[in-house]
Amino acid sequence: MTSARLLLGYLLHRSVVQGHMPWATLDEEQTGLDVYFGEGLIPNRAMITSLENITELDFVSADGTQEKVPIALAEGGGYMTGTLPEDFDRAALASGFLDYGSYGSSTLHYSFVAQANSEDPAKDWDEFLKDFSWVEDVYETGYTNSPLFATMKNYGGAPYEIAVNGIPGMASLEGCVYDVDSESGAEVKLGCTEIPVEDYDSDSMVVQVTSVELDDLCAGQTYLFRARSRGNFDPKIPGNISSYATGSVVWDSSGKTCLPDVPATSDADQSAGESTDGGEAAVEGKSGARSYLGVTSLSAAGIGMMFCSYVLIL
Repeated sequence: MTSARLLLGYLLHRSVVQGHMPWATLDEEQTGLDVYFGEGLIPNRAMITSLENITELDFVSADGTQEKVPIALAEGGGYMTGTLPEDFDRAALASGFLDYGSYGSSTLHYSFVAQANSEDPAKDWDEFLKDFSWVEDVYETGYTNSPLFATMKNYGGAPYEIAVNGIPGMASLEGCVYDVDSESGAEVKLGCTEIPVEDYDSDSMVVQVTSVELDDLCAGQTYLFRARSRGNFDPKIPGNISSYATGSVVWDSSGKTCLPDVPATSDADQSAGESTDGGEAAVEGKSGARSYLGVTSLSAAGIGMMFCSYVLIL
């Protein structure tokens, strides 16, 4: 469920994402669900206690279905697992919200989604993923405004597009897209863009994330994204609210073909169809980039090898 590429990150712990925050990811069938609390993108086993009071996520699909999805601590601990409804209509979202409470002069709000697209990503984007009317229906938080939630367009090249419901009165919005390097396990920031916002009073908006990666992304690969809006005033509480919205998405099949690098083989090996990488062949994509295709389950033992940290950098 959690990408196997993250296992290297547990060991190397190279974070390009500031702060701790929850993430949700799907397996390659987009039916199994993992939820974890990360130091950046990398799961932090100890901080799963921050999610201990969340026992179910909200499932919302394009056909209007809204239901609860139970999640529970995985065997061995460190992350939560669950299963999406059988034969659900795509596109759909599994979403959660965490009111972290006070930190310094701010109240921290975290939302997280795992996005399951259909085979028509353009329709998903235009008709469902930019419509956040469900947020107000699902989340009664007691605050003046609904929590910040985000989704991502999962096809086409840069600039990448992240949609949010937004918060009335917010002064800025940042959107970021991330990957995990298939060889080193290092986190890779594909792009971050922060834009000023004036007099926001709408149902949704889109931030375009500029990137040095101008080509399409890898078909079938999971990417992570985050939106952030800080310093938002709420008359119901002292101080202000800093809102973080994270998500994961599997790139559409229209993306480029990417598979991992393999050592050079002899002509004899190639003619015999042998592979030196444990059975996975290597194919170079249109841009020459290579990375792992798809996601695989990660054992509790693998998760147990992560490093832990308790410093919150905001």
